[in-house]
Amino acid sequence: MRSVDLPGTHTDVNPGAARARWWMVVVIAVCLVTAASREVGSQGSPGAIESGRLLVATEELRDPRFFHTVIYLLRHDATGTIGLVVNHPLADVSMADLLRSVGVNRPGAAGQVRVYTGGPVDPPRGFVLHSADYTGPDTQLVKDGLAFSVQSDILIAIADGHGPRRWLFCLGYAGWAAGQLEAEVQRGDWITVEPDQSLLFDLPPERKWDQAISRRAIEL
Repeated sequence: MRSVDLPGTHTDVNPGAARARWWMVVVIAVCLVTAASREVGSQGSPGAIESGRLLVATEELRDPRFFHTVIYLLRHDATGTIGLVVNHPLADVSMADLLRSVGVNRPGAAGQVRVYTGGPVDPPRGFVLHSADYTGPDTQLVKDGLAFSVQSDILIAIADGHGPRRWLFCLGYAGWAAGQLEAEVQRGDWITVEPDQSLLFDLPPERKWDQAISRRAIEL
């Protein structure tokens, strides 16, 4: 069997050249590790608090307002965090009544709308979380083909058949001051996982928490 020469192990090799080769190996290794860590970081680490992730209440969270709650994070930055609860339905109303509530008279508007409790902050305010195939004058893109809108234009577009393919209507939102959510995650009240549109828009609300919390093991 042929032996493998490692830098600096043979006394008949020039010590200066051996040290040079050894440092070259170290430098290459450091570069490879750094590149790998950058690649992982660009994909987001498990448990990261980021816009476009799901914030999922754990069994340890005792606040009854957020029991088994799943929240889609619309924004997380130095100013704080806002998100929409996506699994607590409030009521089913007609599209005509919903439009009337925002000052639009469309008595012929067809269909029913499931209204969700988006969170305890500013409950009269309406949000539409939706797929990004629709963009209106106030639409804000979030991540991975998802967006949200807050003006009545999107409800009119939906009623007229020109709205997004997938959407969810919420009243109110959940909000945290800067650093507050980080402390709650550190305490074990919440985990964060990657969402998908099927979980957000297709699953019955009573199944969303089970599906979301089960993703914790997948992302570890």
